[in-house]
Amino acid sequence: MTRNNSKQKILEQICSQGCTVVHKVISDLKSGKPIPTMRSLTAHQQHDILRELNTIMAVYAKKT
Repeated sequence: MTRNNSKQKILEQICSQGCTVVHKVISDLKSGKPIPTMRSLTAHQQHDILRELNTIMAVYAKKT
């Protein structure tokens, strides 16, 4: 599996766990806490996931 596919799979896995988990992962990434499911990713890839999660959650915030 390529790293890009791995990043996408991890992103989908996080999102499938619901908003509470997504918000926790965002918080942990912002504070520099390690995320066990992301240990195979580079810091850049983890930053990409953080950016994508923020974008996804912004869509939900606009709907409420």
